[in-house]
Amino acid sequence: MVLLSSHKFLIVFYALCILHRSLSFHLSSRKFSFKNYGSVGPKSKGRDISLGAADEAGDSETINDVGNVDWRDFRAKLVAQYSGKERENWTEDRWAHDIGQIENGCLLLASDVMDDDTFWQSVILVLNHDPDNGTFGIVLNRPTGAHVCNVRDIVPALREAFGEAPLYLGGPMGLDEVNVVHAVEGVEGAIEIRKGLYHGGVAGLQERAEQGQLDLAKVRFEAGHAAWNPGQLEQEIEKGWWYPAVCSPELVVRPCIGLPVPLWCQILDLMGGEYAEIGKKNRRS
Repeated sequence: MVLLSSHKFLIVFYALCILHRSLSFHLSSRKFSFKNYGSVGPKSKGRDISLGAADEAGDSETINDVGNVDWRDFRAKLVAQYSGKERENWTEDRWAHDIGQIENGCLLLASDVMDDDTFWQSVILVLNHDPDNGTFGIVLNRPTGAHVCNVRDIVPALREAFGEAPLYLGGPMGLDEVNVVHAVEGVEGAIEIRKGLYHGGVAGLQERAEQGQLDLAKVRFEAGHAAWNPGQLEQEIEKGWWYPAVCSPELVVRPCIGLPVPLWCQILDLMGGEYAEIGKKNRRS
């Protein structure tokens, strides 16, 4: 029998409570159309859990209602607590760590042994993963140099609302499709991929833009996508082609143009250990 340490047990337990949600919309010559993916599972409930040993001032990190806490945030806190100095460069809006499974909202970082120019040092956000239907995601670090206003035959209202937003290449498939991912809470029609990160809701975003209440730096437009057949991604991970990870929502949506340190290297550095060494070794001078 294999015994897990207490923090690893909690990580595994909360990993079983995954919420699968995702949404995609297509930017055609005339209008957006929507697709729904996945299903909603039950929320977990639990008693008070402390993330750290109590000190003289009390148990300052006690979670009073586990049911209201995003399990990914809980997992990240556990990782930070038990990883010591490797996580000293983490901040509330800038953190990343490896995970042992594929899940909605996770990242796939192309490994340094992948022999595919298309995905060289790519960072992919998984929008939907279903063992029976495959995996769907978008590449985050491939700016095209174009803007949403350059999309052919885009309707005037959308050009007005989002025209100045950069357009990224989300992958080699479905290049006539545009996905929007953002960190804007409470947008009508948007689906929560994970806490603080949303997919879709273009009409709600448009309304906010028209009211001058939208920060385009929190919104990403991605033309095309990457996809895997059932079981294909798992096989590629076993071959060492991808590093599954999760990071703060802010790293996902922030602009990825002219960065002093490539996003791929930034995330590997935050992951620490051997991943940080891989990032340093492969960083271009």
